[in-house]
Formats: sequence, C-alpha cells, structure tokens
Amino acid sequence: MKRSSLGCTSTVERLQQTLCFPKGATSSPEEAPLVDHVDGQGVSVKVLQYWPDCSIQWLALSGLTGLAGTEIRSSQHQDLDNRLWEIDDSLPHLRLCKVDTKLCELRFVCPTLCAERLVAYEVTRSDVETFVKWVYRLEVAPGAIMDAKINITLHCAGFLDATVTLHNPQAAVHPGGRWDLGDAHSLVLQGVGWDVIIDSPTSVNLALDTENRVMEDGDMLTQASSGGENWRSPVHVKAKGRVELPFKGYRWQHKGKLLTGDRASPVLRLSADDLSLNVTWRNFWQQFPNHLAYRDQPVNQAVNEPGNKNSVVSWRWHAPGETIELQPGEKLTKTFRLMAGQATRAPHDLPPHIAISDLIAANVIPFLTQPAQASPLESLTDVSLDKTLGFFAKREALDAYGWRNFGDLFADHESSLSHHKGIFVSHYNNQYDPVSGFLYRYLTTGDTRWWELARDLVDHIINIDIYDTNQDKPEYNGGLFWHTDHYLPALTSTHRSFSGQHDQGIYQGHAGGGGPGGQHCYTTGLALHYLLTASERSKQAVLQLTDWITRYYDGTDSLLELALALKNRHVPGLKNPFTGQYPLDRGTGNLINALLDAYWVTGNPAYLDQAGQVVRHSVHPADDISLRNLQDVEEAWFYTVLLQATIRLIWFKEQRDHYDADWGYAVNSLLHYADWMLLHEGIYLDKPDILEFPNQTWTAQDLRKACIFYAAARYHPTNRKALQEKAQVFEAEIHRRLKDHEETAFTRVQAILLQNLPMLAYYKDASTCTHPIPEIETAQSPFDHNRLTASNLLSAFVSRLRRFDWRKEQRWLFPRLPLRRFKPRRFKPRRFKQTASSNA
Repeated sequence: MKRSSLGCTSTVERLQQTLCFPKGATSSPEEAPLVDHVDGQGVSVKVLQYWPDCSIQWLALSGLTGLAGTEIRSSQHQDLDNRLWEIDDSLPHLRLCKVDTKLCELRFVCPTLCAERLVAYEVTRSDVETFVKWVYRLEVAPGAIMDAKINITLHCAGFLDATVTLHNPQAAVHPGGRWDLGDAHSLVLQGVGWDVIIDSPTSVNLALDTENRVMEDGDMLTQASSGGENWRSPVHVKAKGRVELPFKGYRWQHKGKLLTGDRASPVLRLSADDLSLNVTWRNFWQQFPNHLAYRDQPVNQAVNEPGNKNSVVSWRWHAPGETIELQPGEKLTKTFRLMAGQATRAPHDLPPHIAISDLIAANVIPFLTQPAQASPLESLTDVSLDKTLGFFAKREALDAYGWRNFGDLFADHESSLSHHKGIFVSHYNNQYDPVSGFLYRYLTTGDTRWWELARDLVDHIINIDIYDTNQDKPEYNGGLFWHTDHYLPALTSTHRSFSGQHDQGIYQGHAGGGGPGGQHCYTTGLALHYLLTASERSKQAVLQLTDWITRYYDGTDSLLELALALKNRHVPGLKNPFTGQYPLDRGTGNLINALLDAYWVTGNPAYLDQAGQVVRHSVHPADDISLRNLQDVEEAWFYTVLLQATIRLIWFKEQRDHYDADWGYAVNSLLHYADWMLLHEGIYLDKPDILEFPNQTWTAQDLRKACIFYAAARYHPTNRKALQEKAQVFEAEIHRRLKDHEETAFTRVQAILLQNLPMLAYYKDASTCTHPIPEIETAQSPFDHNRLTASNLLSAFVSRLRRFDWRKEQRWLFPRLPLRRFKPRRFKPRRFKQTASSNA
C-alpha cells in the first residue's frame, strides 16, 4: 500500500499549508530534522507521530504568518516593542517591564496560593513562543486538596495566552452508585481569578455591545447567566435542587448606574503614555459566571497617600457572594488573552485547514475518503446544523451554558417517554463519539460549525465527563461517565449519570446507580483532535481512558479481585479471567478502539499488539455462532460494535503493511461473522416485538451492519457480490425510514450516523484485497465450550499468589470499604527545575 507523510499545522495562526516528508527521510526519531524557518518566518516544531520506519507522519508547527516586515527575535520573552515579561519562578506573577520600569503585573489569585505549594515549574522556549507552567497542590480547607495548573504562552508578536485548570483530585463518596451535587468531597471555591495591576496612570476602557466606555473606580461587570430565553433552565440546579441564578444575562455597574444586557463578550483596553494592553476572554458569557471589577488601590496599603495609587482590574470566576462547587474528579478551566504593545488584536485560533485530497493520499486517518457520489445517508446529518433542530439550537433549548455544561450535547431523545412539562434535562456525555463524527464532517466539508461543535465538546469531556482521580475503585478511576440514566432527568447528578432521586430506572428494569463502565468509552475523536491540533490534553485523555478501560476488563492483578471475579463469572459484560475470554459486546469493541487510538497517538506497537490479542480472545473464525445468542437483540446487538473495531484493527495493520497473523485472524473472523449475518440479520424494526423500546435509534444502529457487509466484501473470496447487495439493501432501507422521520434529528440518531458514515463510505467503493488471506489456524473454536475447570481456576490463583503484593491488595480493597475515609496525602514540597530548549 502506498504511503506518504503529512505535516499537520497547528497553533498560533494554524499555518495554512501541508508539509510532506517522504518515507525514510530520517533514520531515527532522534535525528528528525527540526525546521527553524518557513517562508522567512520563525517556527517551532513538534513531531506528533512517526511511521514505523521513523520517518515523520504528523508534524505540528507553531509560528506566525502574514506579518510583513516583522523581525522574529529570540530574546527572552521579548515582544515587538522590546518590552520584557519578567516571570516569578515560584508564583504565577508576570511583570511587563521597559527600561527597568514595571508597567503592569499579572497575578493569579487563589485560596492558599503560596510558593511553598509549588510542585512543578517548567519553562520551554523557542524563537517565537515561550511556554511557562506552574503546578500547585493546594489545601483549600482542612483535608481538602485541590490541584491548580497554570499555563502561559508568550508570543513574540506581543501577546500572551493564559489558561488555568483547577482540579479536585479526590474520589467521590457516591453512596449506592449515586453521584449528586453536594458530595462530601466536593470543593467549594471562592475568590479565584486574575488581577491585572497597572502602576502608571492608565485609562481603562471596556468595549461591550459595540460601545466603548471608560471604567471608573467601583465599576463592575457580572455575567450571571447565559442571557438566553431559557436562562432559568433546571440544567443549572445546585446541590439543593434549586436554580439560584440571580438575574438574566449581565449587569454592569458603571458610574453609579446599572446597565443590563444578555451576552457579554468584553474587550478590556488599558492605555497609558507608554503602554497599551487589550484583554479578551474565551467564552466569557458561554462559561458563566464571570465577574470583572475595576478599582484604585494605594501602592502601599499601610500608607494611603493621595495620588499614589495603582489601577487594578480583577477577574473572578463567580459573582460577588457566590461560590463554585467543584465535584470530585472534576476540572474547571478558564482562558484569557492579553495583547501588549502596538498589537490591536491577536491572531485568532483558527481550525486546521488541510486539503482533503492530501489527507486521503497520506492515508493517516482511518476511513477518510471523499467519494464522487456520497451516500444519501450523508444528507441526513445536515439537520445537525439546522437552525431550529440542530445542535446549536439544542444548546439554546436546554440552555447548555455555564462552565460545567457548555460543550456537551442535549440528549433530547431521552425525553420521548416523559410526560414532564418544561425542559427535560438529559446529558449525552459523548455516547457513540460525536467528537469523531464532527471532526470527520469538518474535514470533508470544511464547514467550521462542525469544528466548533467538536472543539467545545472536547473541552467538556476532558474537564467534566472524565472522572479524573486515582483514589476511587480501579475500575472507576479515570473513566468516562455515562450519559444521564435512560429516560430520566439528570436532576442533581448533572453529568454523572445517576441521581439519588432516581428511585427506579426505566430501561430494562435497571435500578439506577453505578459508575463509569466499559460499555461507554470513546477515544477516537480525542485522538483525531490531538493530531489536528497538537493538544496534549487530548492526547493524555486518550491514554487515560485507555488505561482505565484496560484496567476495567483486565483488572489490577489483585488476588482479592480474582476472588470477586470467581463470584461474578456469570455476570454478562465482564471478562472471564480464568478462561481469558472477553464478552462479545461493545465494551470489548471500545477496548479495542481505545488501544488502537493509543497506538495512533503514540506509535507504541505494544498497543497494536494488545488490540490483536483482545480480538483473539473475543471471537474465532470457527465460532459456533448459534451458541453466542446473537438473536437476542436487546442483549447482544452490540456485537456489531466489536466487529467494527476488528475492522479498524485490519485498517491499521494494512496502513503499516502488517499482513501478519493478527491481520489474518481478524479478517477470517470478520468473514465468518459476516457470512452468518448474511443469512440471519435483518432490519431491527421489522420485528418490533423483540425490542423493549422500538424507535428509530434501532434503524440508525442498522447502519453498523451495512458497514460490516461492505468491509467484508473487500476480503471475501466468494460472497463479495452478495455482501455488497445486502449492504445496499440496508443502506437504502435506512435512508427510506429516516429521511422524513421526526426522530432523525434526535441527538442519538445523529451521533450514530456521524460515527458510522466514514466507514460506510470508505468500504462501499473499496477495491478487492489482493493480499492472500491465510487459512484459519484451527477448525475448533475455544469459545464454543469455554467452561471453567479446576485446572484453570487453580492456575489463575497460583499465578496471582506468586505476584502477591499487599499494597496492591490495599489499593483494590480500600475504596470498597463501607466506612472508607479518603485521606488526602499531606503536601510535601519538592524541588522543581527550569528547562529550556531551542524548540517547543
């Protein structure tokens, strides 16, 4: 298979070009060339991914374009006006100086922030950017630990970006598997934000709603709610179940008068004789609350001398008198940009613009294609951007705004069984990976609205949906929270699935309660986002979720865990550690996909090999499929997800020219199950009596079968035509049933279509595989009668005993104790170091 390499542009201005590096250009990753200049402009270079032969596959470039006559200098933190940012190594304080005179200061404000709480500090420099990072562990209350990470990027063009992430690393108590607000280990925050301190006489202006007004001492701007029609939506309930938003939109107290409005996107302008600063905020009103205040304060608080004052603009993440509840494992991220000197505006964060033909030729994104004639099903996804039915309209309908809600999708389909009047709050939490679907549609259409949906959802997943702790059960730590429990309102569980007010679940008699589970894990969109943007947060999220779902199925090697597994060996959906067999369901498919995505972002072949082993322990080319109970649709429909994950494994193997035993095993297994499906599978809703809730979600799920038929046709030596015709029948019938149906606009239906259309389009016109497919290794499947025996039972326990470690047993047991008390580790200062390099 022909290969080429792709340099993916990223950062300040998202360089609008593609750099290609031929296969074999470098002999090792360490010898990869670092580009210093492109078209006369300075850039910093970061290699994201290599081909197996160590030539470059993905490359991120940071730099500026379109700045004619600009000299790029490498002086420490220097901007275009020869000003200098001085940085406090131990505290997030930055001072803008000129000729040894301090002009202004940026100061991060947070409870208990002090130099002694610093646990890491890094500085990395390039010709065009300097990256500074502080990491603190704060004890915001007795026994209450919070992590604070401050990242600042200083650009040579005279502006900086600052991002702060506050993280509650503790585990939730979640009694009975319920995750409501007001958890005993939540953190209550107040007084967090930034101060901009101006030493010299300064004119402070605030541009708001096309007006530019001079600020005076005591002026305040508060964005307390979204300002939308549904600003009092129950999506904003607090721990007591009440919506406590004080007013609609924003209020500006200016010169003793009260000015009101709906949605503020302020620009703060500070100017003096020798200084000009412009400050903007990312998603100011969308991620409310936000509060700006201007005041004059004495230079020396002890000596209040007239005329000797500083100007201070303070930004806080709540209104006066309010607090923020940061749930265990949850993060809060805020970003602003400051432009100094003569710069009137900074370059916008544009999405990557890469020619689709180059991406397809490079063969670096699974199933990316642009056929001459698109499937009619593709037009069904246009409703996602519809002004009245699309995802942006659903934001308004739910009022999915505020720092916790913004970016997530409204799970409107869950209200179909409700007689509730008013807004039915339900959160989607990335089920079926709409991030991936949005990004594929952006790449194939170029419509930036798809990019905007993906970008906002990625931020939400990383901050809110991932349970970012290592102090809970191993099978929960680092996992992805489910969507809101089926057909029930979220109430005070917010994005954490299960509320204590859910007395009884509706779906399949489920009693409610639980936590992150392998059936809900989606990493492909995050992986693609990393490769398109070089976002380390997205990459780390992929690896975190991969570690979690691997631990969920393979365990932690604890002896006590093995004893519990013996008790639960008949529970569906769990791996049997005694026989090594994984369940034939979407959870195993999610595990395979996560391993493949971890390989995609790291290039570590161990992930690819592990994915092959999971396939080998899930299906076999000689399975007696009649024993797998696949015709019990409610319990077994998701075997198609596992087969699609197997198809992804085949794709990655072929991309790397790995036509090995794992490739042959996967292909033969796919063909075996496709032959069975050819005879036994039909449209789900043709037999509505076998379904608990027959609706058009099942029609959308039928698309998975069409994908499998098309993919199997590429490899089948005899049934190619029959498989293609079967796929075409499914494709046409799905389109017929959905094209005019009101449920087609539902979030879940759209997500399933968006997730599966790339695979459908790729294999629909795929040529026949010419590589010989090896014979199956054995005519007998080990899964047909994979019973527990005394031999493998004894072997498993003996193996665990040999690796026994009491600390490991404690880590598994402690979170399960009914009277557990999570004791946060006491803070221990440790040394930090400053690093510098020629490239970021």
